[in-house]
Amino acid sequence: MILAEALGITLADLKSGNGIPSQVSDFPIGGKIQNILRARSFWAILIVFLVSLFGAGWFLAGTHGIVIHEDMRLEYRDPWFNLRIWQMDPQIKVRSWRRAPWSDRVLLLGLRDQPNLGDQYIAVSTLTGKMLWGVSPDYEQLNMAFGAAIVGEGYMRFIQDLEGDLDGDGTPEIFAQFTHSLNFPSCVCRISRNGELISQYSSNGHIDSVISIDVDNDLKDELICAGTNNSPHIGGATVFLLDDQYNSGASVDPWTHPYVSLADSSRFRLVIPNFPREVMRFMSEGRLRATSIQPSTIRGTGRITVEVGTADELSRVVVFLDSELHPLDSIVKDSFLESLDRLLGADVLSAPGPWEAGWREEWLNRSIYFREGAVVEHVPWGAGGMEGEKSSR
Repeated sequence: MILAEALGITLADLKSGNGIPSQVSDFPIGGKIQNILRARSFWAILIVFLVSLFGAGWFLAGTHGIVIHEDMRLEYRDPWFNLRIWQMDPQIKVRSWRRAPWSDRVLLLGLRDQPNLGDQYIAVSTLTGKMLWGVSPDYEQLNMAFGAAIVGEGYMRFIQDLEGDLDGDGTPEIFAQFTHSLNFPSCVCRISRNGELISQYSSNGHIDSVISIDVDNDLKDELICAGTNNSPHIGGATVFLLDDQYNSGASVDPWTHPYVSLADSSRFRLVIPNFPREVMRFMSEGRLRATSIQPSTIRGTGRITVEVGTADELSRVVVFLDSELHPLDSIVKDSFLESLDRLLGADVLSAPGPWEAGWREEWLNRSIYFREGAVVEHVPWGAGGMEGEKSSR
């Protein structure tokens, strides 16, 4: 009886089943409930859609959206609506950026001209822009190698970065290159994924070219650097190789730095002497430099080529080295021969000089060669090559 009254029907209809609503919407109050449920479902679906959309945008923000303006200011924007997620302090100038090899959620930045700090290499979160860690060169090591008077006249400027797996564990480390803002020192910093400065190698001259490659097929990368050696005793072009065991110290030598306690801990280092004065006076610079490192493999053996000359690409000799940086051969670029012909004339070119293979062999034979920081008395040449004593300049 109570149920019949609640349904608004007679007891006889209740017993016969007539008049009983077929669905909830037949109830006045039930229809309202269903409308409410429908409205809630709509809003729930809309909220889920929006959360998914912005969640996807937030996820993709880990791999997209980097904007660096002309004033070196960095912004991070979402890929859907181009809305700014975060931005660096406008005073921070970003010279370079790359994704961390271990996580798309980490952005690695090379910073320029930081107030009271000099240049830095930092890691930030791509989601928030929060700085995770920062690394600067070890100035104490630079002072030990080249003197506080020289290093203190400026600061180390960030130049470039690259990846390399020196320990062969499958996770690359990061290498950041810095060069002094006023004087000659340069350095390469080896940095872990946690922002630890694992080691630093300081060079007695500007570094012009750096590559990371497994040149000796030991399943570990080596870092090969080329540039100039700013020494009054053994000035010239230089190439040095760093590996997992030998990657710290500085390119010091017993003639220029007899009282420096900091050791040279490169695996191999080669200093190629300047040309004679009668040739160097026609060059655009007073000291040779090595640049444009190119690796290759011949019959499974690693080889390296570098271009030796000046910043002027027209005045260079291509030098071939083995995996331990021993000179193998050299050729003169056609552009160098053409410029020499214009500057020196046919009479000079008929005399011995860099344009002759025999002369270049003797020139390379006077190079200074270091193995694990120690000077080697002779530079062993490859097959068909020759040996020669070092110059004692």
